[in-house]
Amino acid sequence: MPQRVFHRISAALASSGSSRLDRLVRVVIGPRLVDPPIRVFALIYAFSGISPLRAETDEVWYLLFIYPLAVGVILLTPFAAGISGLLATGLFIVFIAVYPDYINPFLAPIMFAAAVLLAKLRWRLSLVLTGAAFLVVALEHRLEILVATPFSLLLYTWSTGSALALTGAYLEWRVNRETARKIEAAREHEREVQRIRFGLMNDTHDTVEHSLALQSGIIRAAAHEPDDQERTRMLGELALVNRDAQQQLRQLLLRLAEHDEEQPRSEVRFETEVARIANSLAAAAETGGTRVRVRVGDLPDAVPPEMMEDVRFVLRELITNMVKHAGDGPCELNVTRSAENGQATLSFETTNSGTADVGLTPRSLGYRAETRGGTCRMVAENGVVHVRLSFPIPD
Repeated sequence: MPQRVFHRISAALASSGSSRLDRLVRVVIGPRLVDPPIRVFALIYAFSGISPLRAETDEVWYLLFIYPLAVGVILLTPFAAGISGLLATGLFIVFIAVYPDYINPFLAPIMFAAAVLLAKLRWRLSLVLTGAAFLVVALEHRLEILVATPFSLLLYTWSTGSALALTGAYLEWRVNRETARKIEAAREHEREVQRIRFGLMNDTHDTVEHSLALQSGIIRAAAHEPDDQERTRMLGELALVNRDAQQQLRQLLLRLAEHDEEQPRSEVRFETEVARIANSLAAAAETGGTRVRVRVGDLPDAVPPEMMEDVRFVLRELITNMVKHAGDGPCELNVTRSAENGQATLSFETTNSGTADVGLTPRSLGYRAETRGGTCRMVAENGVVHVRLSFPIPD
């Protein structure tokens, strides 16, 4: 027990120390792309550009004034450029009053702070510090200080620093834009994966539901069939339906594994394939005791493979619903091509006896119609249910 407590305390301390170190590293490096080079430059400039070896006098108060304050202001600039710039401006004026005959070391920190602010696109405060730099240099010339900074040198320093700052800001903007684009692409890819996953789940549900409905119908019909030979034939049909469902599930898994591969267009005419699928499903439904009359009109010769998949599942869902909910009356399935608002559309219409909630649209059919930019509507009147689903045919 004491050893377990000791290990927990050690782990907590290690975690705490690691988190403090991480926070310290983040503070030192900075959150922006331009922060690390700016801070490295400030470190180099502070300990090489301003050195006690370059002092113009060996006076103790001069050394204490110029070195610690100038270095401190420069090192503060990457973390708080506005504060360091204003502080350097005040120290510049104090230095003029105390040591008017020496070169003022606080002009460079002012310009450095203005450039850092410009690199971070805080241009208003950058302009304020730039104006302050020109004003204090004008003050030097006004006081006729012999070592006053020439305006030409000040202008060159400002233009060079501004060009570097704007270049850094532009590079950071480009990197951020590209990063945001890649993040959005990754999110869109994740949404696409979710859509594929949901589509596969929906297809699997429809396949299993269709198979179970047909098997249930065949079992009910076989239970009331007195002829042993006919009952044996129905059991054979039941085995075929079961095998067909297994094959369709395997095809779904294969489609998921090969979803990114380009699917070739089928060489079979679309109208022929639709008629074959619809008649095959109708024959299976008839085995379970539901007779469906199929009519296939004039359809296009070819459609994209993904549309063919949706057509297959729409036909299966429509006939499955009739098997599950139709009464003893006739059942019809019509597949035609029509035009709506100048756009060629593929229409599926079913009619069967039965009852349904008014305005209620079958979930799977509504989903497939919506994903292809179409509509699905169901109407129940006088014991007859009409379902119409349509979606545009791609050019």
